[in-house]
Amino acid sequence: MVKEKTLKYGRVWNRKELVACKIRFDSADASTFFRMTQLPQLTLSPIILNNIDKPDEPLEMEVGLYFVYMKGAMELGQSWSVVWDFLEFMLLRVFSYAFPFRTLVRRPEMSFIMNGKEIVVRDTIVLKLLKEGEYVFVAEMHGNPTVDHEPKLIARALAALTHNNQKRASRGLPNLRSQTFCGILITGTAPVFYQIPITQDLLSAIAAGKRPKDVTVVRKFTPPVENPAAYIQKGMIPLDNRRIILQCFAAFKDLLVRHIPHGHCPVLTIILKA
Repeated sequence: MVKEKTLKYGRVWNRKELVACKIRFDSADASTFFRMTQLPQLTLSPIILNNIDKPDEPLEMEVGLYFVYMKGAMELGQSWSVVWDFLEFMLLRVFSYAFPFRTLVRRPEMSFIMNGKEIVVRDTIVLKLLKEGEYVFVAEMHGNPTVDHEPKLIARALAALTHNNQKRASRGLPNLRSQTFCGILITGTAPVFYQIPITQDLLSAIAAGKRPKDVTVVRKFTPPVENPAAYIQKGMIPLDNRRIILQCFAAFKDLLVRHIPHGHCPVLTIILKA
């Protein structure tokens, strides 16, 4: 019998841990990622869709706030909290991600086991199912844009599944053997969307410091803007970009909601890069 190799994971998650755990990222197109033939039509105010900057005229409160939050998130040197204010406004006020069976709360700590040691992730914003108490949304705010954030997104998903199974165990329910976690990594107003399949086998391997048997493929979707090279810098400022990104937020909500009735509650993990 060949002895199974023990891996030496680091104390924090980076690309080395992703490689050791056989986790890779594959880009997907819109139809594959969102499971729809075309992005949804928007019902938002034409003022948002047709004006680069806030018009100098009386506006409805929600419309005016959109331009205020967008401008704040795009200004250089702003902290992650300003980007979070914008994203929170988009998710809760514009697209109602939290309605009607979910609530947005702050979770001081979540954790998972890596190589026999507890790894704690702190200060996480979560969207919780009111009835089940399980998380369907996790937000991490990070103000350092030079850090590789994708490994942190995976760590949040691992901690979220650990939490959800602990919650299920307390209610006398069996563990979920697998769960698809959704994620957003956003710089300014430029989001990238993810789907992260996490299995109990992957969690068990990481806990024991073993190499998983199977490869975990994370789907990644970047909005198909006209100028990809300038996407991170420009974000939602160009009107063509704005329409596409807003359609992606609407499609992402639909993907999130369609999972919930079938018991495969996705967790939305958000990494904010100011």
